[in-house]
Amino acid sequence: MPRWQNAKSFVELALSIDKHLPGYVDAYFGPEDIREIVDAKGKVQLEDLSSTLDQIIDSTHQDAILTKERREYLSAELKAMHTTLRILKGEEIGIVEETQGLYGLTPIWTEESVFDEAHQDLEYLLHGSGPLAERMESFREKIIVPKVNLKSIVRNIADDFRRRTVEVIALPEDENCEFSFVQDKSWLAYNWYLGKCLSRIDINIDLPWYAGFLPHVIAHETYPGHHTEHAVKEKELYREGGFLEHSIILSNAPSAVVSEGIAEIALEIIETPEEIAQILQSVLDQAGLKDVDGIQIYQISKAMRPLSKVSINRVLLLHSEGASDEEVINYGMRYILINEQFSRKGLEFLKDPLWRSYATLYPLGYELVQDFISRGEDKTERFLRLIRKPMTTSRLLARVT
Repeated sequence: MPRWQNAKSFVELALSIDKHLPGYVDAYFGPEDIREIVDAKGKVQLEDLSSTLDQIIDSTHQDAILTKERREYLSAELKAMHTTLRILKGEEIGIVEETQGLYGLTPIWTEESVFDEAHQDLEYLLHGSGPLAERMESFREKIIVPKVNLKSIVRNIADDFRRRTVEVIALPEDENCEFSFVQDKSWLAYNWYLGKCLSRIDINIDLPWYAGFLPHVIAHETYPGHHTEHAVKEKELYREGGFLEHSIILSNAPSAVVSEGIAEIALEIIETPEEIAQILQSVLDQAGLKDVDGIQIYQISKAMRPLSKVSINRVLLLHSEGASDEEVINYGMRYILINEQFSRKGLEFLKDPLWRSYATLYPLGYELVQDFISRGEDKTERFLRLIRKPMTTSRLLARVT
């Protein structure tokens, strides 16, 4: 098979950028000698990295072996690299331009009336009197999973989701996930893809874990979410296809939009609403929680979906409107109906240079992937297409079939 002549340079460049912005490379599982070359060079001057990038961009336009789809994918990733280098060189870039340059998305302010409408639905579902935020907090306190039960419940959910996932997609024979419970992180959970079809999922136990959130998070990080996508693409695109650019996963690139969209919709792919409610009831039973039921949790979770866009508003408030930390914290408390502890933890994520615009990917990626999947008669087949083949943000926005 013909090889793209600059594939190695692409990988080296990404690894070199990571020297300046740790975490930029989310995972690398390609030839170790490439990493050794980059490590031996140390931090390369940003201007030199920009020159290398220009050469690679020229290659994508001129190399005849690249298919249209492959050239489109590489061009999008390279454009994101260009934006990252601009930021690293100290160029002042607004949060909207940053999000457009890195992910091909435009974050748009959502009117609070959308959140107010969701609150009205929650008013009905959360019986009782008093302010809605207080009733939500009281409800959440009833579904906190004791830490002593958390590990076994997480493993049981993951095992169940794996069984359901293999019914719709053939997983690599040697794939596996392990879990680790950590502290002092700005995120709630994270998939560390280790290569060779293996993942370590870190679960942050600084904050309480609610029964209603666990199935979504586990599906997001494992089956059929991040772990499934990474393992299948490693096997089919890199190991079998020989596409070296798919031996590396970048945090700040359009491919991350598709990946987060896949992960956000993952639970809906393998479970019906009725089955999700049953899974939630099973979590409650395993945790010894008896004051609520799985159906109520599912209904409340569904009603809260529009509130996911509060995160975009918070990004814009903080980085575009000049709002103070306290204003952003209070905004989250008011509209997501979370307590101050959770809102402050979310602010850490929004202020991290690596992740500040990434927070927009969860709701926007979900919408794009949901739209793509819903436009086909066989929704599972379209989901598998995203799992197995690279897809750009631009193609999803253009609604290309």
